Amino acid sequence: MLKKLIFWLFLAGLMLFPAAGHPAASPGGSSHPPASWETLADGSKVYGFWQDSGGYRFLIECDPATGQMTGFAYLNSGKYVEQEVQALDGYDQVKYIDTSQPKRYLYSPEMYPPRAKYRGESLSIRQGTEDPVQVGYPYGSSLAEDWRPVIVPIYNPNRWGVKAWVHAFLTGDDWQGYVTLGPQETKWVMLKIPANAKIGGYNPYSSAYITVVTRVVENYDPLAPDEYKVNPPADNSSFVMWYADLRGLEFSGPEWYDERDTQKVLVLEPAFKEVMRWVPDNPGDWRVGHPEYDTVPGYRWVTKEVNPPNPLAGYPTSLSATQDDINNLRAAGEGNGPYYQTEGTTLKIYDKTPIYSWQDEGFYRYIYRYYYKSRVVFYNNQDFYVTLDNFYIAAKQKEGKESRWRQIPVGISGTLAPGETKEFYVYFTQDDGYFDSEYGYQYQRILSPYLTAGNIFNGIGGIKMVTSAAGNVTVNAVAGAENYCEEDDWQDAFNPSLRVTLFDFEEVMTPDELARFAAYEGGQILRNITNFLAGHPERMEVTAYYNNWEDLRD
Repeated sequence: MLKKLIFWLFLAGLMLFPAAGHPAASPGGSSHPPASWETLADGSKVYGFWQDSGGYRFLIECDPATGQMTGFAYLNSGKYVEQEVQALDGYDQVKYIDTSQPKRYLYSPEMYPPRAKYRGESLSIRQGTEDPVQVGYPYGSSLAEDWRPVIVPIYNPNRWGVKAWVHAFLTGDDWQGYVTLGPQETKWVMLKIPANAKIGGYNPYSSAYITVVTRVVENYDPLAPDEYKVNPPADNSSFVMWYADLRGLEFSGPEWYDERDTQKVLVLEPAFKEVMRWVPDNPGDWRVGHPEYDTVPGYRWVTKEVNPPNPLAGYPTSLSATQDDINNLRAAGEGNGPYYQTEGTTLKIYDKTPIYSWQDEGFYRYIYRYYYKSRVVFYNNQDFYVTLDNFYIAAKQKEGKESRWRQIPVGISGTLAPGETKEFYVYFTQDDGYFDSEYGYQYQRILSPYLTAGNIFNGIGGIKMVTSAAGNVTVNAVAGAENYCEEDDWQDAFNPSLRVTLFDFEEVMTPDELARFAAYEGGQILRNITNFLAGHPERMEVTAYYNNWEDLRD
């Protein structure tokens, strides 16, 4: 900006810092270089001529009609921004600054207000020795194409357009070029992590920082003098450039970051995700452009707790007692008739067969094989399909003055839908004796758990005190979790398992990303995700072994 000065020279013949090649001039005189109309910073026109003196440049105002100097001069301080400068030091003067004209500063393009982004995550300006952003990469050691781009905003803070030279680089990629920006416009420069970057294993890819340098090479301010239109100095740096170190990136495999005290599995729930679409300024050059974001459907990784399956103690049977049951004292309950009250008594056996006999002091002795039919009821109170495979239960029975847990010797197998109650019937035998080579046949206690009165009990009665013992449990989740809760008697995690509960940068996956992840994992996880995407989540399988028997028998 030019400053208007009023000066009066009282010493006769004193010159205004004459510049070489121009005659001396003074207010009221007419001996001066040719005058012409000049445009000032506020757009107004001034008739006069330029005079260099003392390291400053003046526009000396003249009367258009007479060509005589008016006594006013305009100071150019070396930039066209307003600066306080004593223009006529050592001379009597009156100085006047036109404060009605705003200051005009020129700034190099900057990297904000938007921030550099990697997969939608903002990268801040790096503070000192601040570590790079940790990125958990879930697809193995080969970097997918959509995980390569880092986009850096180039923002023009000026109220007029500029052309900027930009130098942006990270480890493995370095770009220099020109970016034309309108008034306060933002464009983006794309850098790419190398396609062969090592992502998994020891010493994966890392870029400690991302550096960006800018410089104005063309200034499109219509009020700028010609000498400030090409490679002008800028006011936001003592140099002609402005630079920033952004936080870099460091890759690793995904890691745990939730504290757990229960057994969990990973499931997928519907969600939406913003996906970047890159729009280059020039279709033939992908480096400079802008991102656009599409909201697309996807699935969010979620952890869910899995509770141990437990039978329902004394649950009423869905079967009615037949007359044969009643006639053979195979039913229990209140009311008239030959009912046998069985609260606390042994389980009735629906059949028995002698497997050995001998005479002892004139009496026949027998070893019997008892045939049981055990009814166990499970209720699935979870959102999963739960499959029990060779799953054992335990029941309490009285032994002397104490009650002890005894395991029913045959496991249960079957599937329960979410919210389903199902009866399982287990057949097994027990012998009330065994042969010992030294002592001969020995008698032993057979299973006789507590029963609940009012139910059919002859092998299908309601057991009063029953709990889960041990066995395989399968649920229809995508994957198990590597960590598991031993305190809940789970012997291990649900398998196959992942090492993560949620992914950094990839908590929500599109169907295509899920398919890519499934292909990388392979095996049962591939089958699980394939079934999930095909609309058959009930076919997914992860299995863990539950073992409560170790605690029960202590």
